[in-house]
Amino acid sequence: LIAATSKNLSSAPAHAAVQQQLDVTNFIDYMLVNFYVGNTDWSHQNWYASFNRNIPDGRWLFHSWDAEHNLESGNENVTGRNNAASPTGFHHQLRRNAEYRVLFGDRVHRHFFNNGVMTPGRAAESSLARLDVVDEAVVAESARWGDSRRPKPFTRDKEWVTEKNRLLKQYFPRRTGIVLSQLRGQKLYPLLAAPTFSQHGGSIPSGFKLTINASKGQVYYTLDGSDPRLHGGVLAETATLYTTAIRIEGTTRVKARTKSQSQWSALTEARFVVEGSLDSLRITELMYHPLRGHSEFVELKNTGDTSLDLGGVTFSEGIRFTFAEGFQLPPGAHVVLAGDAAAFTDQ
Repeated sequence: LIAATSKNLSSAPAHAAVQQQLDVTNFIDYMLVNFYVGNTDWSHQNWYASFNRNIPDGRWLFHSWDAEHNLESGNENVTGRNNAASPTGFHHQLRRNAEYRVLFGDRVHRHFFNNGVMTPGRAAESSLARLDVVDEAVVAESARWGDSRRPKPFTRDKEWVTEKNRLLKQYFPRRTGIVLSQLRGQKLYPLLAAPTFSQHGGSIPSGFKLTINASKGQVYYTLDGSDPRLHGGVLAETATLYTTAIRIEGTTRVKARTKSQSQWSALTEARFVVEGSLDSLRITELMYHPLRGHSEFVELKNTGDTSLDLGGVTFSEGIRFTFAEGFQLPPGAHVVLAGDAAAFTDQ
């Protein structure tokens, strides 16, 4: 991977060679996390990556590790870092490729807008969930380590709560906009604003009319899951120029971009599910915390008489799984989600 990223990645073949070794979407999300938290002890050190040797097309995945120097200054800017043979070095090389920059901007838009994970409310919510888990444990932490830096111990009710309030009241409300400005300065997010939807996905009544707005340029959209923009900035044949409200009758993923002359915005996408369309999906069996290892599972069944489109359907608590786009569950069919497929098969 180091050798592949040392080449001129502005060319399509060189960029494709890197994509064969690196999960680029995962990598961009990893970079955005470190940019958002302002990780100052990275990437000259403190980074891990792995790939599964048992998968023929296994690619490198990057993982956050030893990242305690973050969430400090709300104005911290690490977006320009470039350490050779490290994540920031790989990123610096990759950003020479136009398609990488487009994908980077798309991931920024996904996470920094429309209630994404790096919007102020969602980021604070995620942090607060972790803070609540360790709230009582911090008392023991104070007893064990509170006086390691000074004679008078740091305590939960004073220093820890003060820092918690700083994050929730000062850091998260401002950080999204600050990092977005930093990314624009690095030309990693387009100046042309992406389109906005009158409702950003979710449950809708049949026949719902979706309106799309853009402050500048023309909006092109698709309803089949394809991108309105092809590589090189070419308009896709599947794209439609938005002129009037879009009537949605069934489960649909809408993707849209704004185009002004030769410039494209980041991608806005949302999945719409018609009310009642998944009523025939049932959990018919589950195994929780079994005696034998990791053989937990959940069984789902389509009890209706038509196929169910489960693409994008997500389990977000307990187990974490998202069905791939286009996944169809035929009438009467079952699907099993196992915590450990090998252990489940052995039962």
